[in-house]
Amino acid sequence: MSDIKNPPQPIITVCCYCHRVRAEDGTFEHIDLSKAIHRGFSITHSMCPDCVRELYPDQAEDILESISTDDSLSKPREL
Repeated sequence: MSDIKNPPQPIITVCCYCHRVRAEDGTFEHIDLSKAIHRGFSITHSMCPDCVRELYPDQAEDILESISTDDSLSKPREL
């Protein structure tokens, strides 16, 4: 019998401060997470640009620039 691998679960990135969810185009939106959780999505956390600007006003642009130039930080990874 061959090994059957489970397909990776889709990952949803949630802002750890405002709880908005990152859409495929990179924007953050408010959605109902309960349906996603029941459909088998995995949840990971990040911080949306609005919250970075609110919480770290002096360093926000440097933080956001470093995130946008590092592709590994701007997209969720599957473990």
